[in-house]
Amino acid sequence: MQDSANESSYETTYGNFDVNKSSPYFVALLSGGPGSQDVAESAFLVLYQGLDLLSPGNGAVDNATPGELTFHYDLYLSAALMGTMKVDYRFERETNNITISFSPSVGLPSQFQIVWLTFTVWDAVDTGYPSDIEQRFEDLDGRFGQLFLGLDVGTLYGIGTIEMPGAIIRPYKIAGSPGGPDLLLDASDAASDFGATYAGKLNFTGRFGNAVISTFLPGHLDIDPKYIASTPSTATAYSVQRKTFYDGQRSWLFWQSNPTTISYSSSVDGMNWNPGRSVTTIGSLPLGLTAVNFGTTVAVIWVDGSSNTQVKIDTGLIAEDTILWDGARPLYTASGAITRAPTAAFGSAVSLGFTWSDAGSNGIGAAAFQRYTCTGTGTGFSYCATGTLSQLDFYDNKESSVAV
Repeated sequence: MQDSANESSYETTYGNFDVNKSSPYFVALLSGGPGSQDVAESAFLVLYQGLDLLSPGNGAVDNATPGELTFHYDLYLSAALMGTMKVDYRFERETNNITISFSPSVGLPSQFQIVWLTFTVWDAVDTGYPSDIEQRFEDLDGRFGQLFLGLDVGTLYGIGTIEMPGAIIRPYKIAGSPGGPDLLLDASDAASDFGATYAGKLNFTGRFGNAVISTFLPGHLDIDPKYIASTPSTATAYSVQRKTFYDGQRSWLFWQSNPTTISYSSSVDGMNWNPGRSVTTIGSLPLGLTAVNFGTTVAVIWVDGSSNTQVKIDTGLIAEDTILWDGARPLYTASGAITRAPTAAFGSAVSLGFTWSDAGSNGIGAAAFQRYTCTGTGTGFSYCATGTLSQLDFYDNKESSVAV
């Protein structure tokens, strides 16, 4: 933590967070490491009667210690005080934990709706749109509804259902494939309070640009987005990898529960989790794992240290609070040791794209992409139990024309 008269800054493994002490409303997120760059500014605000986004003012920092930042501010409709927001950030080793509470000074609780507003310099957001759309902010339309906030503020468009409640923002997006690093606005741990997410261009409190708003349900004025306290580092390692998703009914989490086992758990409310269950056994997990879904179809992808030239996969079918697994198997064998954590994304119900780098890729260790097309259940449970590979390509991260 670095603290000055004007600013409190927190450097973490998952980004650097800054807050202005004189106006502690928006928390700025910068990329970590040397050459840190602006990524986003995020604030918790309130929508009044579903129409008016209340403006923050009269804020103060209440507590700033190395592991915690607490501040509050009033929210106004024009000049009328409508209530007070209190925000608490707890910066833990692998993630942060945020608690939000709004206390109305007028009206009924049902008239107020907490929203999570984020402005970003990045250009793309994951959506439920068809996979052949780049999903840039400028591509969004009203097919999943819209949120009109006034002529001077702007209109945001629903992103549809993605792999979790909240939003995934990216610097760019290649149609049908993940598109580089991401910023997760993950509300799956507050799924019972979550409403919907909208994105587009917004003009608010002197800020203008790409914006995302995740809404919580009216009258739900105490939001506690807890992360699992016992989450091991393998559940959050490698920020390019997905290890959680929301299937519309449950949140799911995947991690390495012991040196030889990949495990998973699910939760209806994001706070009470079922006991961990095994996906498969492994030799070791040097490059983490990624878990993705399309509806009730699940795929887990990893590299086993005992055979480090192979990308491995296990697919399965969600059945209530468990997953019926098809069985672990090699997905791709490289010409050299795999050196970059594998990632994956479904482009459709029957198409899965995955990426990696290996010591022999195209002779230069370039990033690689390949498509896995599902062909049937075979002796397994999901339609992706069997499949074929195609469209192998090697590319620079920002110049691939490959689509899932």
